[in-house]
Amino acid sequence: MQIRGSGNSLKTSGAPQKISSEVNSRDEDDDGDATTSSLEQPRAVEASTANLFDVKGNLRDSYGYIVPEKMQQAYIQWRKRTANETQQRGEKFAHINDSLRFAYFDTELQTLFKEGVPTHMRRRLWLQITGVGSKIANSNALYQRILADAERDKSAEFYKERVPIDLDIDRTFGENCQFNTPESVAKLRNVMLAYAKHNRHFGYAQSMNYIILALLLLNFTEEEAFWMLDHLMLLMPDCYDKEFSGIAADLDVLDYYIEAKLPKLYAFFRKYGVDKEMCLMPMFMCLYVGYVPYETMFCLWDRIMYGGIVELFRSALKFLNFIQPRILCKIGTENVTIANAIIEEHQALINPHEALAVMPGSQPLEAGQLQFRRMRQREHNRLKKQELQTLMNLSSSSTTTTTKVITSEKKENQTEVELGSDPQLFTDIDELAQTTQK
Repeated sequence: MQIRGSGNSLKTSGAPQKISSEVNSRDEDDDGDATTSSLEQPRAVEASTANLFDVKGNLRDSYGYIVPEKMQQAYIQWRKRTANETQQRGEKFAHINDSLRFAYFDTELQTLFKEGVPTHMRRRLWLQITGVGSKIANSNALYQRILADAERDKSAEFYKERVPIDLDIDRTFGENCQFNTPESVAKLRNVMLAYAKHNRHFGYAQSMNYIILALLLLNFTEEEAFWMLDHLMLLMPDCYDKEFSGIAADLDVLDYYIEAKLPKLYAFFRKYGVDKEMCLMPMFMCLYVGYVPYETMFCLWDRIMYGGIVELFRSALKFLNFIQPRILCKIGTENVTIANAIIEEHQALINPHEALAVMPGSQPLEAGQLQFRRMRQREHNRLKKQELQTLMNLSSSSTTTTTKVITSEKKENQTEVELGSDPQLFTDIDELAQTTQK
């Protein structure tokens, strides 16, 4: 399976369109109350954009990637509108780093993670809210020991893990001017090797490199990136095994919710035979790294860190809901063209507060409900696979038996042919029979 690189993270986007074809609900809290982000209509701020360009005149995003030319005007306008918001949010929520006892802590924490954690606060808050910080403190330098074991392991079995790692390292950073350095490459390689050694169930899988990259972009240390990756993998059981069985089940669940909450889009996909796996599978496996702009992707990750994996499914539905009007315009085009259009529209989601604002459907998507469907779908797929394997074994056994019978018949026929081809042999047999009778 090919995973798209993370270099071209932005593409042209049309003006946001009002969704009226489905019943929609505003971004909902866990209790179902509708809330509207204060950042959905950012206050216009006059700001210089000179610092967005490198010495060669390339426009780059906040994380060092070149913005495609046809996307530059829209990106510059968005950066102007949001120039001071990160700093303002950082000042507004700075007290969250200091104490748990101030009034409205829970409400403000939820608002912070929903609107987007300021970049300089993400590392610390993610380590706290996921429990990874405590895990590292109590790990007794386990990461360093795992990495040392991986470096010493020269076995043929582990060599199979090293080959894809070495291939993926070269294509991970792409055109990033800030992080494509020997030091960053070494960090990436160490985390990939250590995780391949640590997780003996499926080892390293393609797309993990982009998840590690995203963590390094936020200045996580090697050890922190390793344990954050481990935390995210636990949220995606069996999604990275050799058969991608977990991701297949999750896509089945997503397909159910698309049909339930976006029926027009679902009918459109069915009508034109759109292979949703071709575009949505790598998006899920990469957790959208390289498939939406990094500012949008990190806002999605904020929600996952706070609310769990249900936020991945909610955000997938919100993204599809937002781009739906432009996808439905692709009437009469080939299914591959539609799939490519889905990817391009995702890459154009510059403003995370617009893209993540509206949850389609009238009913909220609850975490427990989703988890039950995910586990039941995995069980269903496993039993279906076992049934298919049993049928294949029976078919194979039947074919083998039939082959043996045919072979036996052929041998008997061949013997008769051989006997009938030699008249002298029959004469000898008759004489032997007469002698025996005497």
